Amino acid sequence: MEASKAAKPMRWAGRIIGLLSVVSILLALFFLALALSWTMASVDWTPLFMMAIITLFALAGCIVSWWRVQLAGILIVSVSIVLGISWGLSLKPYEYQYLIYIVVFDLPLFIAGALFLSSWWLSKRIR
Repeated sequence: MEASKAAKPMRWAGRIIGLLSVVSILLALFFLALALSWTMASVDWTPLFMMAIITLFALAGCIVSWWRVQLAGILIVSVSIVLGISWGLSLKPYEYQYLIYIVVFDLPLFIAGALFLSSWWLSKRIR
């Protein structure tokens, strides 16, 4: 497959994977907040709001991918890294769900960003 023909499906795959990942993260945060609000214990909402705002930056990257693929790739990869670090900081060291969060939420975002950067590199190489 020629490089210019490979760049377009990579962009589409990045958009689909990125959007599905962002929607799943936002839904997980919403249901987590809903479950925590039903408990009577006092809850620190700061990590949830922080992760939601970081995830909205990934949504912005998915939207930007229609015009600037390189910027979208850099934004989504950096959001994936920051989100992984914030998941790790908000959990206690003995909670092994951190690895599940990385695989389920961060890895698809990282793959979407890598697809955007790869498609940008392929289209740049053709010119």
